[in-house]
Amino acid sequence: MNALLNFFNQHFNANIANILNLLTVVAILIIVVWVLGLVIKQCLAFIASKTLKNSSSKFLQDLTERQVFQSLFHMGAGLVFYCISSLIFSSDTNYASFADWLRRLSLMYVIFGVLWFLTKLARGINYYYQSFDYAKKYPINSYLEVVTIFVWLIGLILAIAILIDKSPWALLTGLGAVSAVVLLIFKDSITGLIASIEAYIYQIAKVGDWIVIPSLNVNGKIELITVNTVKIRNWDNTLASFPTSSLMSSSLQNWSGMYEKKARLIKRTLLIDARSVAFCTPELLAKVGSLNGMQKVITSYENQAIPNTSLFRHYLENYLRQHPKIYQAGFDLLVRNLDMTPTGFPIEIYAFSIDTAWNHYETIQADIVDHAMAMMAEFGLRPYQE
Repeated sequence: MNALLNFFNQHFNANIANILNLLTVVAILIIVVWVLGLVIKQCLAFIASKTLKNSSSKFLQDLTERQVFQSLFHMGAGLVFYCISSLIFSSDTNYASFADWLRRLSLMYVIFGVLWFLTKLARGINYYYQSFDYAKKYPINSYLEVVTIFVWLIGLILAIAILIDKSPWALLTGLGAVSAVVLLIFKDSITGLIASIEAYIYQIAKVGDWIVIPSLNVNGKIELITVNTVKIRNWDNTLASFPTSSLMSSSLQNWSGMYEKKARLIKRTLLIDARSVAFCTPELLAKVGSLNGMQKVITSYENQAIPNTSLFRHYLENYLRQHPKIYQAGFDLLVRNLDMTPTGFPIEIYAFSIDTAWNHYETIQADIVDHAMAMMAEFGLRPYQE
């Protein structure tokens, strides 16, 4: 340093010479540290590649693929900068104050290097966790984000304490005065965290669930749940996002129970022209009696007058009881009358399909309705049509 200072003193006044001397030393220091940082990064990359090649642990392999270990070079570069700057300025008391600031800045960089490593580590852990089958049902990314935020808060307190040369405990003591500001800043994160925990405990929603939230125009599968945001892919392939707290504050319909039970509800209403409702004639009874299972139904009326709608309901129920794609036990199956409406006399089909896949379910439902509509005429009934 003295040699550089003597050089600058020959061409500039003392003040400018001192400034140029310091800037030159710092520039050389940065270049040296940058070069050494690249060396450290290459060494870490080499060690990581050896780990990936030789280790049988999937956890270590996943961390290596996510370049978790390579992120340590920031911390290494900060430590190198601290050591070299201390060595250069250790014998020169004229620059003690400047050297102290350099050491503080280097320690702050080391702290941020550690924080960056821990952030990458949390992401690597989540990446490894996603490889398990139960990860979609029990995601941990929200909790890892909370831990990461907490670690960053501690790191920021330490960095500020180093910068202002105060004890971290003094900052923590005064933290109560700014707690309202902290709560305001992280209000959404805190609310989202509580919502994500409640959603997990009460099994309201999880990644992979099909949910419908009419107020948010959401109808699709959950792709991501974080502390702040839920991301949905709607069935039209558009993406929607909303605050995690909306899972608890909005009216939500979750279809995951349908897939878990492997049963999907078929609930369709047939509107019959009320003018076609009548008692069955002997000719109609003879024709209907030839249908599968209907003679037993007719006999059960014991020669009473039978409305054609009653026979039609019994026929549809028999048809559903023999349908290979409809649950015959464990779920409700019925055909019932509903209240009369200005648009006809409604008969409702209520059953559960074994196949929950949308295209298969719609085919099963359509076949049942088509069959019912085609069989109306056999009972002397007509569909209502304006």
